[in-house]
Amino acid sequence: MNDLNQHAHKASIAGKIIAELTKDGFAVAASDGTRHDLFPVAMDPKEGISLQEWIRKENPASVIDIGLGYGVAVINAVKVLLETRGDAFSLLTIDPYQDRRFSDLGLQFIGEVGVNNQVEFCKRPSELILPELQQQGRKFDFAIVDGTHRFEGVFIDLFYLNNLMTPSSVIFLDDYQIPGVRKAVAFFLSNMLWTMEQVSEASELHQWAVVRTRHEPLERTFKDFIDF
Repeated sequence: MNDLNQHAHKASIAGKIIAELTKDGFAVAASDGTRHDLFPVAMDPKEGISLQEWIRKENPASVIDIGLGYGVAVINAVKVLLETRGDAFSLLTIDPYQDRRFSDLGLQFIGEVGVNNQVEFCKRPSELILPELQQQGRKFDFAIVDGTHRFEGVFIDLFYLNNLMTPSSVIFLDDYQIPGVRKAVAFFLSNMLWTMEQVSEASELHQWAVVRTRHEPLERTFKDFIDF
């Protein structure tokens, strides 16, 4: 099988996994045999399609995902990345609860698609991983944020992503309907001059927002602050 066919085959596997999870609504973990009802914890199909569209539009080479969970967002991302970039991409995903809360299902699906060489998994919390990535000089072209939903956790994630993202790159945020998530985003829109690219229709379970980082660094003094 040549490289092109291999990439298409893996993308097809990712598509089948998404379709099966959507149809069944549950998954059984190979690690311990437990059954997990995926929704509403996992990204729903409509949001998954939107994520795929944004990744296809932006064509990122490097993606960071905060909150692997059941892996639905990552598999949606990987499907498009395989279709558009072959194996010329990297994806780093973070989840300190992957084995305990999710029985390694996210990692299981990544393995089933066969993209372990492109996907890097970090088990420690994002508030510890992100500053290390910044110190290492890592940069990312696209981010998916679906980790903690408390204001302070989201704020810390976005603070570091502001330094880790390439200029004018997209951050796709899940659960924008939660007040803490919305409030954290508001600071970066008001004070860091990020732009809101999309807000999905209102939903009590899954509303998402797409923001774009500034196209160039922003110089701010100690007095520069806009209430949010």
